Amino acid sequence: MEEVLTSLKKSSIILYNYFNKGNARSVRIKKHIAGSILWRGFAMLIGFIQVPITLNYLQPTAYGIWATIGSVIVLFSFFDIGLSHGLRNKLAEAISNDNHALGRIYVSLTYVLVISIVLIIYTIFLLLFPYINWRFIFNAPESFDNIINPLVFIVFTSFSIGFVLQIVRTIPIADQRPAYFDFIKFTASLFTLIGIIILSLISDGSLIYVGLVFGIVPIVVYLFFTFYFFNNNYKRYKPSFSFVNFNYTKDLTSLGIKFFIIQISALVLYSSDNIIIAQVLSPTEVTPYTISFKYFSAVMMLFTIVTTPYWSSFTDAYQKKDFNWIKSSIKNLRKMAAALSVIVIIMVILADYVYKLWIGSIVNIPFSLSLFMGLNAILMMFTIPYVNFINGVGVITLQLIVGVCEAVINIPLSIFLAKYMNYGSTGVIMATCIANFIAFIIWPIQYKKIITNKAKGIWLK
Repeated sequence: MEEVLTSLKKSSIILYNYFNKGNARSVRIKKHIAGSILWRGFAMLIGFIQVPITLNYLQPTAYGIWATIGSVIVLFSFFDIGLSHGLRNKLAEAISNDNHALGRIYVSLTYVLVISIVLIIYTIFLLLFPYINWRFIFNAPESFDNIINPLVFIVFTSFSIGFVLQIVRTIPIADQRPAYFDFIKFTASLFTLIGIIILSLISDGSLIYVGLVFGIVPIVVYLFFTFYFFNNNYKRYKPSFSFVNFNYTKDLTSLGIKFFIIQISALVLYSSDNIIIAQVLSPTEVTPYTISFKYFSAVMMLFTIVTTPYWSSFTDAYQKKDFNWIKSSIKNLRKMAAALSVIVIIMVILADYVYKLWIGSIVNIPFSLSLFMGLNAILMMFTIPYVNFINGVGVITLQLIVGVCEAVINIPLSIFLAKYMNYGSTGVIMATCIANFIAFIIWPIQYKKIITNKAKGIWLK
């Protein structure tokens, strides 16, 4: 018993030292990575529980339509013209330089600009809404004719409100405290799951009810945390009209516009998949693709938890010319990517068994789809560390060009492989892998040029 207690004591000391000793930036990152693992782990578990419940509640065709609508809505999430990423970098710089007044200006200005953008987009939506054949866009069966229009209206309206309120998530990320961000997402996921469970108990499958739950719950959660953070942890950055200074718009938008184009390219590369599958194949085929993507997103989520704090930390380190810390961090992240790649390979091998255990036999998912989903995850994990560094430094012109090229390649290649080569939904993820391979080659080269002061021209813009 004494040996056990001694061993526990030593382990506690080691754990304490790991999280409390060393470079201050690294200590903060490690603590928030631990918090992020906790909250994202719970959120991921909730997500996996939610899929079979929602699938059984809606059935495959309706679930496929719901997933496709979600993909279209994601398109509009990038119409802040990159302001959230611009705020993230500029606020991180202001915090690093202890310039809290400037930070408050950036936060206040971002809210005003985003609200203006949302009002314009929502007005255009209201004007065009009656004239758009939404059932055709989502390739839905005629039986959904009276459901699609009100569903789209509910989802887009709730999205527009949440679009403004979710700005609060950027503040803790810029402050290198992503665990707060993940706690917000966990809270929204938890109450959404509770809502879906209640629906499954008291009603038959209804896309309208699902849209209401997924739309209203995040709004309530974001509203709560907006009031909480700006009256407690981040009171010094509380948005105020008196701090709105349009002279700083260029600071946010010059970098933000580039991020916006990069985001649009990423949207085409990733979020267009469900739309392509729904149009080229059918909404029913979206379901296995979405489930397979969800399965492999588990390991991607773990890696993202670790890498998220590094974006703003790279900004801070680059500002202070702490290049040794940057090199060490990239090296450690590459090692983690290699280790997680082994897990991805195991996930591919066990995929069929896990699918049956998870969702039963209601959906058939081909092994080829899992294979290329796994390959895509590996490519992304080896790319993300370099992208976070490049984003944190703000040298993103090359990323903009490459992103546009990837987007241009992805859609026609996806259609060609899925429809004309008869690869089905597997062809869509194959096209994404081909596009991602370009980034897999280029970003390590740009990182090495920047970190060794050899970057010139397009490599340093």
